[in-house]
Amino acid sequence: MQVIDLLVIGGGTSGYMVASGASQAGLKVILTEKSHSLGGLSVSSGCVPSKTMMAISEQINCANKLRQSGIIKSKLKTNLQKINSKIFKITDKIKNSTQIQTLTSKGVKVIFGKCSFIEPNIAVINNEKIKFKQAVIATGSRPIIPDYKNLDKINFITHEKIFDLDKMPETLLIVGATMSSLEFAQAFTNFGVKVTVIEHNNFILEKMDQELSWKIYVSLIKMGVTILTGYKIIDCYPIKENKMLECIDNQGAKHSLQAEEVLINLGQRPNIEALGLENAAVKFFERGIVVDKKLRTSNKNIFAIGDVNNLSENFTHIAEHHANVILRNLINKSSKCINNTMIPIVMYTTPEFAQIGLTEHQAIKKYGQAIKILKFNFSDTDSGIIFENTEGLIKVILHEAIIIGVSIFGYRASELISEWCVAMQNSMSIKSLANTIRAYPSISVINKRVASTGIYSGSFSLPNWKNRGFFAKILPKLLLRS
Repeated sequence: MQVIDLLVIGGGTSGYMVASGASQAGLKVILTEKSHSLGGLSVSSGCVPSKTMMAISEQINCANKLRQSGIIKSKLKTNLQKINSKIFKITDKIKNSTQIQTLTSKGVKVIFGKCSFIEPNIAVINNEKIKFKQAVIATGSRPIIPDYKNLDKINFITHEKIFDLDKMPETLLIVGATMSSLEFAQAFTNFGVKVTVIEHNNFILEKMDQELSWKIYVSLIKMGVTILTGYKIIDCYPIKENKMLECIDNQGAKHSLQAEEVLINLGQRPNIEALGLENAAVKFFERGIVVDKKLRTSNKNIFAIGDVNNLSENFTHIAEHHANVILRNLINKSSKCINNTMIPIVMYTTPEFAQIGLTEHQAIKKYGQAIKILKFNFSDTDSGIIFENTEGLIKVILHEAIIIGVSIFGYRASELISEWCVAMQNSMSIKSLANTIRAYPSISVINKRVASTGIYSGSFSLPNWKNRGFFAKILPKLLLRS
């Protein structure tokens, strides 16, 4: 029987990081993965392919704007096979950065096969017993498949299969208004597909800022996405070349919806089956493996990180955060805890949405009216006008002059939020952000503008050139001299 320092179960983002870091620190490490490749969900069918699709969608959106302006004359035609080919090339390129050779060169032994616990400190991999001092479970998650009546009668797809479509469907039904669902909805709409999103709740993005959620809803509707809220699916069946979903809305009315393809995208469930967790005295339930803030399970020598535990949202950057916490605690013998309040959430639609900390509703619930809300519109920035991305709003929430939450719906929100992450992590004042010089006319100027509204009165948006008194008078004279 082999005896090792650390057993890592799962070769996705967090498992890969832990195995690599621990081995470089001198620990004897085995990483086991049940599939035949490393990288996990994020690389194979999650963030990497979906965000590549969103990047292509945004490029098409930009081209459509140019066509509307008359700069491009011909009408765009999309080819799904070419789109998927580009997605696979980029996915393979990133997969190559997580090759087995990279891990083995750092001293990690990689074993492909199923792993399960048979005792609190012993696991079996491909019939071989492994005794470990500590173990990290990083088995990730998979799509939730609901128990709709006759769902198995239609050939539905999940996000794992959507990149395998060989032709562009004319119509697409998406079940579940998750963030990735809305990304897919916008992308396929830009590709020329008629998309309908079905959500059983009365609102989309209920955990997000309500004001900005409404703006996202309106934006998607304007571009042609149909969003049906308060709909419950009661039956499914094939009809000729299409799939039919029978629904009932919250008023009791019945509706029949059909499309060429149906995407089930209701979220993720943890991969905990067949791990033998009971044999290792590890507590779990449907939501995932139970862990404390140090990611330790009920077995003090076993940890669970990423999608598989009960504290995690399904984001790659959270898995990376968990891996960093584990490495610091294992290698440095520290007692670092995870920070669930400083995690940015991003949706890569156009415009993008990003959020960190408390929403306005959450802040009022916690602090009452003892909060201050700062807002600034993208339409009031020169960069928004220059880049023709005036749609959107940034909202900053303060409590006793401390930044407690930021929500952004607008151009490059995924990048703008990073400054607020740093500010909140380091307890920076709103004044320090207002006084920081930004390059003009970068989109980051909006962060300065909204921060400035918190320490000064009045608007800090520079007016259009034609309204700038001095420049409006002197500029024509300068041009004539030249």
